Amino acid sequence: MAEHDRETHYVEKSSGSGAGWFIAGALIVVLIIGGVLYANGYFGTGDSVSIEMNAPSTDSGTAPAGDTDSGSGTGVEPAAPEPAAPEPATPADGQ
Repeated sequence: MAEHDRETHYVEKSSGSGAGWFIAGALIVVLIIGGVLYANGYFGTGDSVSIEMNAPSTDSGTAPAGDTDSGSGTGVEPAAPEPAAPEPATPADGQ
């Protein structure tokens, strides 16, 4: 019979840091807690929140007439001047 040489070779493998298993475990715990909260009705309390936005209307009934820029750079037409105050009434000189 022929004689065979047998050698044993050991190869070390790095199994990593295990962070993947830690993250998977944390995700499972979060899912379990979320399921318990959902089953107890925490997420569906039935209370409704209503938010209403009531802003004053800025519509004056007319559409803007293009660019009314008077050189001020704001694009807003200047206000019309107020009419002059009426003259005070004087007594009639019919005497």
